[in-house]
Amino acid sequence: MDYKYINIILNNKKYPPVGRCIYCGDTSGLSCEHILPLGLSGTAELPEASCKRCSTITGQFEQIVLRGPMWAVRVYRRLKSRTKYKEAPRSYPLMVIHGGQEAVVSLPTEEYPILLPFPVFPPPAFLNPEGCRDGIHVKEITTISFGSRPEETLKKLGADEIRIDRDLK
Repeated sequence: MDYKYINIILNNKKYPPVGRCIYCGDTSGLSCEHILPLGLSGTAELPEASCKRCSTITGQFEQIVLRGPMWAVRVYRRLKSRTKYKEAPRSYPLMVIHGGQEAVVSLPTEEYPILLPFPVFPPPAFLNPEGCRDGIHVKEITTISFGSRPEETLKKLGADEIRIDRDLK
């Protein structure tokens, strides 16, 4: 199922207050939890569903992911953001290797190969209390491709190899 389809179903939906943290079960100091992060265009909310500790953990994780490896995907898909997209880069650097020679090329966002390792989490404690363990756990990692496929980019650039390096400018 595509995230856009899920978001259409959940668009601006507000659920009744949960009354306990969906991650750890705590009942004190609860705040609203977005079902999908706002930075992924998520607007559906679970009121009183995240304790301060778990909210801090998920917020820090989301910030690292959404401003790091997910940034190009968010720009490419024009997902909601508190940051203006006009500030976002229109192109990204890519290391191209041909015949043993390295060169940095700049590709427009829509042509850039974006591979995103994506964590898959088990159901939250609210939905599966008997399976709850302390903290937040990753069940597995899956890779999702956005934009141009790496093999298409290789062929288009006539390269032997391409490398995405976050330190390239």
